[in-house]
Amino acid sequence: MDRQNLKFFAFKAFVLIGCFSVPLHGITTEPNDAVPQPVNESIAGPLSIDLDGNGSYDALTDGLLLLRHLYGVTGSELVAGIVAADADSAEPSEIEAKIATLGNNIDIDADGNIAPDTDGLIILRFLFGLRGESLLESITTQSSGLTDVSQKLSDLTPKPTFSLHGKLKGPVAEGLSLRLSVDGETVEQRPIVQAGTFNFSYGFENGDQYSVDVSPLNASTHCEIINKQGVFYDDLVTDLAVYCTETPPCGSTGADSVVPNDMSGTNLTGIVDLVNSIQCSTESWRTQARQRIASHRMSSSQIQVLDSDGAPAKNVEVNFRLVNHAFGFGGQVESKLLAGNSTDPVHPSPDLYKQSYIDFGFNRAGLINGHKYKLRRFLTSSAEAATEWLNAQSIPLRGHTLVWPDFNNMEPLISVSDQALIAAYNSDFIATELDIPPSDLSPDQLLIYVDYIIDFQMNKWPDLIEWDVLNEPMHKGELSTSVNARLGDAISAEVSWFQKAKSLEPNAKMFINEYQMISNSRNRTVPPDLSAFKTRINTILERGGAVEGIGFQSRFFSDVPPQRIIERLDYFSDFGVPLVGTEFEIKGETITDENVRATMMERALTQYFSHPSVTSIYVYTLFENSKVSANDIPLERHLVDRNGVPNSRGRLWLYLTKQQWHTDISTQLDRQGRYSLTGFKGEYEARIGSEDGSVEVIRFSLGDQTQITLSP
Repeated sequence: MDRQNLKFFAFKAFVLIGCFSVPLHGITTEPNDAVPQPVNESIAGPLSIDLDGNGSYDALTDGLLLLRHLYGVTGSELVAGIVAADADSAEPSEIEAKIATLGNNIDIDADGNIAPDTDGLIILRFLFGLRGESLLESITTQSSGLTDVSQKLSDLTPKPTFSLHGKLKGPVAEGLSLRLSVDGETVEQRPIVQAGTFNFSYGFENGDQYSVDVSPLNASTHCEIINKQGVFYDDLVTDLAVYCTETPPCGSTGADSVVPNDMSGTNLTGIVDLVNSIQCSTESWRTQARQRIASHRMSSSQIQVLDSDGAPAKNVEVNFRLVNHAFGFGGQVESKLLAGNSTDPVHPSPDLYKQSYIDFGFNRAGLINGHKYKLRRFLTSSAEAATEWLNAQSIPLRGHTLVWPDFNNMEPLISVSDQALIAAYNSDFIATELDIPPSDLSPDQLLIYVDYIIDFQMNKWPDLIEWDVLNEPMHKGELSTSVNARLGDAISAEVSWFQKAKSLEPNAKMFINEYQMISNSRNRTVPPDLSAFKTRINTILERGGAVEGIGFQSRFFSDVPPQRIIERLDYFSDFGVPLVGTEFEIKGETITDENVRATMMERALTQYFSHPSVTSIYVYTLFENSKVSANDIPLERHLVDRNGVPNSRGRLWLYLTKQQWHTDISTQLDRQGRYSLTGFKGEYEARIGSEDGSVEVIRFSLGDQTQITLSP
């Protein structure tokens, strides 16, 4: 007798004796013995010999259970030592009931008698993987032969019907189809004509490896597939999901909005042509800017969401929405206006001002004149109210300015009472009995006075993210009325101011701020005033001054080519410190065409945002006012009129920050609770769905990390 049959006869003894004393794990099999054949819960029906209901046909469990039963073993001895750990049916009564339902179907040899040494042995051989004549060796059957036996065995081990189902959400482009590949070969092309559920008709088998791809689409349509790959171990796969989005083709940005004060960024009144250029133009400067933005302002990270038990949140719908850019899109605040103390008849109410400021989405702030020492008696209460409001909105605040080195930009007189305070600060200061102008101070006394201003301001306004320590040293510092002219060695003084400011507020970055640098109208990339400013910064740094950022006021009063803007930013980027547009506006008194104003604004915004060294840019004039130029021309530098309606520049700002440079993705997590998110860097809200319809909101930051785990 061959080796295989010797093994089966040995099992007779095990079947009868092992149920009383020998656990199943005491039996060993050789490497070529058959392994359990995966099936599915749904096939353990009346004609299935998956007796323990664990979803597989196993000789050492299902086969032995049947043999024991045929040998007359019942009760607890029937299942002793051989029920699988993952069995769905473990009770003897359940096993016996299942065997009873098989009836004559297990009379494999068709002799009218169900016997362990024939029918049981054939079934056991089959479950061990024997096929063909080996099944019937030494067994006489009354059936019509091997074909009949094989059919009966096949009926007792039904294979599941595998199928692949999915859903599609979003717009369906013409010609959309899904390509199914099995084991690397394309087997079906499934046309999709509408959103909703779909399925493939291909006849899958157990173990098939499948993948699904989208047919090539036009450039305006993008589809992503969730759970696009897998292996069939279940009869039904239903977690395939396709999410499609559509970008309007160039030249079809849509009709103008009929809602004048719409702040969503979708009101394109007056800027449709400009938006078309933003989206579609192939100008080299735009192409390069898009590449820089994608490289420096966006990031990709694999997000995994865990449920409250720490398990992956599988296949649930999720929305990822950017709620706060990492880049600083800031707005300077008019303290008196916000506090309701403005006397300008054109200014809006404080409530309208606050609401518009929030609607514009500013995530950085500064105070127009509110941090200037010379104006403290006029603006302190308004500045305090503005600071309190900004803190309540969690909007970081920068300070402007500590030293403006021109006597014309200092307080006209130092009062007797203030002289006493300065003398208390530094006993070397000589107080007088009269109010004195700062220009009358000796160099030594002037240095003490400026040190006192720095100390006073930084203690009055703590916890700011950055300070303009030195403002306009190039344009003001060289005048005959300048502090520098009085001091003689101006650089030493400037170095000491930076050092003192840094010692008072180590967590804030210390800036030097100047005008007409990036916005310089000269037809050279680096005119003399830019090179002189760079030399000044280098000198301060070399002598120990803590210049940690460079501020460019960025008031544009002429058409500066986009390439010149980026080249000038490059020119200052080798310091390796943040570059900031501190007082950004388009001068309406010199650029009178609103279309040109909007074009210039977009050009500057795009180039600043695209440059890796620029960290923020601040709008200087949000609301309309009644200010005029020396020639009595309205300044018109604002983004919003007195009624809260954005002009073209305001609508452009909203479009860029809320639409063009924004991330809002609705999709589905995969089988591991994961999603590969690509979006603009910043703070996000993840809104995670659940089977009961509830939504969990989790905030997280997308930066340069490659993996992020979210949990409640």
